[in-house]
Amino acid sequence: MKPVYRGGDFLEVRVRASNGAFAGSVNVYVGPDRLRDLASELAGFPTSPGDAREVTLGSLDPEGPGGVRMLFMCTDSAARARLEIAMASGSLLGRSQSAAFSHPVEPAAVDRFVEQLRRIGESADEAAVLYLLPRRAPG
Repeated sequence: MKPVYRGGDFLEVRVRASNGAFAGSVNVYVGPDRLRDLASELAGFPTSPGDAREVTLGSLDPEGPGGVRMLFMCTDSAARARLEIAMASGSLLGRSQSAAFSHPVEPAAVDRFVEQLRRIGESADEAAVLYLLPRRAPG
């Protein structure tokens, strides 16, 4: 996640995501405090094996400007975490495109992502990167 344009009362943020097999990129428009709010919503994940947090930036409506939805959830009683992500480009520039996929994520990586989100508003060069766990070979 990286701001690409700062207006008076909004940020244009580029969100790129990949799980190694699928990838997507979308620009979303958010209020100036939305990324700090997002950090607060995700802080401390996971707190229990049943913890799940869903956050949305922009809109996934195919007629809208584009958006991304991220669902952080635990997959078992050991609180192993997974991220499900869906993104849509919207149709403002023509035909809408979308991507959806999931991947395991380490809670410590979510903590680092939260800290980076909190700093994005302070510098044009800041970005928030959520590193996913490496894929395991089948078998």
